[in-house]
Amino acid sequence: MGVAVAVFALAAMFVFQVWEEWVNVGLGVWLLVSPWILGFSSAYALMWNAVILGALIAVIAGWALVQSTGTEKRSS
Repeated sequence: MGVAVAVFALAAMFVFQVWEEWVNVGLGVWLLVSPWILGFSSAYALMWNAVILGALIAVIAGWALVQSTGTEKRSS
């Protein structure tokens, strides 16, 4: 998951595409819910790592989406 997030984040840095940020939102949400879907919610350190990082990734990617749509509206 970390490699996938890093690849899409780097791609978005060089050539910003909205779909790349949506992929990062999806990856963040997946990471957020993965402890319960994959069954490792009883390993508290792993669970909190996935939940916190997943939430951060989803929020930051969502924020980038909001910022990009606001910029596009102002420039047109």
